[in-house]
This record gives sequence, structure tokens and C-alpha cells, in this order.
Amino acid sequence: TDSVWSRTDGGSFTFTASLMPGTYDVYTWWTEWPSRYTAVPHQIRDGGTLLDTVNMNQQTNGGQWNLLGRYTFGGTAGVTILATPGTWSTAADAVRFVPVP
Repeated sequence: TDSVWSRTDGGSFTFTASLMPGTYDVYTWWTEWPSRYTAVPHQIRDGGTLLDTVNMNQQTNGGQWNLLGRYTFGGTAGVTILATPGTWSTAADAVRFVPVP
């Protein structure tokens, strides 16, 4: 019921999951707020390997699952949401991995 957020430069939130190897749609959830950053970096990793970085506008589409993309994982998946410096805030409420048949 609570939103996790930060304004700390260099701060981050990391979500990890042990998955069956395969392809997954990766989603993230945040609370929408006027002070949220409009290009929050989301790093998608397969174990220690960076697969992609997707910037998301957290001033819109809050309170719903937002697709980051489709990725193939070997077993350990992770999403790191990077806090942005200054007066902007960054939310990190949840990450979801949905297997693709």
C-alpha cells in the first residue's frame, strides 16, 4: 500500500527474481506524481549482464503495469531503477516478469 521513492543522487532500487530460463515480458509499476522524473532509467539484467536500459516517464501511467520490453533470461533476472538527482523524485513500487509462451 506504500510507495517507495527517492530523491537521493546515486540511489537505486533493485528487484531480482529466480526464473525458469526463457523469454519474459518485463513490467514495472509506480505511483504517478508531478514531482516524478520524466526519464527514469530502468536497467534490465540477466544475472550480471546488462541487457537494456529503458527510460520511463513517471509523471504518467501510474497505478498500472507498464511494459519495459521483452527479454530472454537464463535464470536470474533483475531490474534496477535508478534515482535521479535534484528536485525530481523516482518511484520503485514493483516489477513483474510474465513468461512468453
